[in-house]
Amino acid sequence: MKAKKLKFTNFNGPFVTHGIDVINDPERQEGEAVYIFAVNHVPSPAYAQDKNTKRPKTRSIIEVFHHFIGSDTVDHVRSVWDPLITTPNDIFAVSPTSFFVTNDHYYREGVLRLVESIFYGAKWSNVIHVEFQDVTDGSFRDDDHGVRASVAIEGLHNNNGLGHGPTPSDILIGSAASGRIHLGEISSPSSEIGGGGPRTITLKETVEFDTTVDNPSWFSDPYAQIGRDLSGMVIAGLTRGVDWAKPLNNDDGAGSVMVWMAKPPLSSETPGNHKTYWGKKLLFEDDSSRLRTASAAILVAIDPAKEHGERKAWLFVTGFFSANMIAVKVPL
Repeated sequence: MKAKKLKFTNFNGPFVTHGIDVINDPERQEGEAVYIFAVNHVPSPAYAQDKNTKRPKTRSIIEVFHHFIGSDTVDHVRSVWDPLITTPNDIFAVSPTSFFVTNDHYYREGVLRLVESIFYGAKWSNVIHVEFQDVTDGSFRDDDHGVRASVAIEGLHNNNGLGHGPTPSDILIGSAASGRIHLGEISSPSSEIGGGGPRTITLKETVEFDTTVDNPSWFSDPYAQIGRDLSGMVIAGLTRGVDWAKPLNNDDGAGSVMVWMAKPPLSSETPGNHKTYWGKKLLFEDDSSRLRTASAAILVAIDPAKEHGERKAWLFVTGFFSANMIAVKVPL
């Protein structure tokens, strides 16, 4: 229950972060070291030199770090950029040299950006698959060196958060303003040397919620063997998405939240009809007095032996306008 601030090594410059992902270092024992991928909305050099230019104000890149768990530092591996990375929001790391990233809007600012959010027909966002070469010569700011990118899926409304699913080939894609989580399947690696090459996403189904949704996470129940498997997706959202900007100018303003859990479906079949139903449960709700906005939530299971046999977990939640992260014990 303690947070530690890590010191950067081999890194300087602006760090205006957004979505992140963390994966185990495959060359180390699990739990020894991790790779951290983070969106960095760095200013555009062209706009910094000439404010009248029509070029974008930012040139967002992806930063890749390496961290030994328990240490006080995080080492910068390299920066990654490609012209297809335009409005990056969240990251799904596949390997130390491969990831998916959402472009949540086509327009960077203005009225049309707002239209993209509120008009369901504005399906102009996409998910990009990126591969890159590891850099060991210190040229970590050569951000387009050895990078190749391709469109993995498009035609969804307001692609936003990404999350891992129950298997390595599953990916969760959040359409934030639509209140929908799409479950996708990642294509297998190509036969190229090293198993690389472009990878695509095929949608399998969509789950709808009664709030906005943001960055989905998947809870894998470590105690499934002692009874019911309570694994499922965890979703944080705003009770009233229309009020999302009010906290900008009001420290005590709107930002009420709900956090959901959706458990995998049971098939229900009737003659001529076949549907799957996800069991949805409200885990947490707040009127913004404790937590203003919620954009990310995870569950950490508690040993049932410590809870008199009851199935409980710690729920951690925070948001894009939050001054806090909360932890609350919830029944599963």
